[in-house]
Amino acid sequence: MGHKSMPKWRQAQFISLLLVEQMGAMLEASGSAVPREARRTYQRIATRQARMKEPLAGYGQKPLRAMTNKVKAVMQQIESEQVNLRSVCHLCLFLTEEISQTVRPDAVPSKRDWELLAGSLFTLVSHIDPDWENPDSYYQRQATRLGKKFWEIVS
Repeated sequence: MGHKSMPKWRQAQFISLLLVEQMGAMLEASGSAVPREARRTYQRIATRQARMKEPLAGYGQKPLRAMTNKVKAVMQQIESEQVNLRSVCHLCLFLTEEISQTVRPDAVPSKRDWELLAGSLFTLVSHIDPDWENPDSYYQRQATRLGKKFWEIVS
């Protein structure tokens, strides 16, 4: 394992992928309250997310542990505000879309990987949130606010 430091843009990618994992844990904990289509969509997301995390393994334990701690800080914020699964799904979509717009063309995971992940998250959101088309919905506004806080924590 290498011990190189992780650039901020890479940190944002890694933390976003870890948040997708946390969203999956929330989805699983919701049990039968989550539609079957949403669970199937998440299985595809989890497979893609795991592949996208592979290139990040070369950073060594210290930077990865720091990223895990930042994810815990974001999750504590989510828990303290009692954010529900709909908002967390919107948050993961928000972050993934932001990253897909800024990722370099030669980056690994690629821009295409991030766009595909965003597409799958969009499908998941449409299965979980019946009001997903309304940009003024409470869940989308909450996710946008949390997404901005996320960037503050990462920066």
